[in-house]
Amino acid sequence: MTQDRCIKAVQVKPRGDAAAVVHHANSDVESQDENGEWQKYGQLTEYAMGKWGELVPEGVCRTMPADSRVAWDIHMFPGGVGATAPGTMIKDNVVEIGLWFHDDDYMTASAKTPYKQDLKLYRLTDGYEAASLSFLLMATR
Repeated sequence: MTQDRCIKAVQVKPRGDAAAVVHHANSDVESQDENGEWQKYGQLTEYAMGKWGELVPEGVCRTMPADSRVAWDIHMFPGGVGATAPGTMIKDNVVEIGLWFHDDDYMTASAKTPYKQDLKLYRLTDGYEAASLSFLLMATR
């Protein structure tokens, strides 16, 4: 993409038999810095077994920056086919992502300017580095 675009919806899904082994698939957006090096821009979405996708609320522009790319962190679930069929390989093990975008003029077409949600603000790591998240999880057990 040669210009920033507003994301309308995003869906990640394993294709075919891959659904039996993909435990989660996290996707991040990367953009190039001033030296041409790819840097993490922000989290796009996360997939876990059973998740259908995400719809961005009307009036919100979750921005996908121009000239960016999607990077993956995919974890295969050992309780899927791998545990029930040791040594079996899933052919064409593919995870797909679908991105739906608003029209190019979404930010200017309505009488009310949409709230611009920058993917840099969508990170789920705040507090994690300081062990706050670990403490919260332990406290709820």
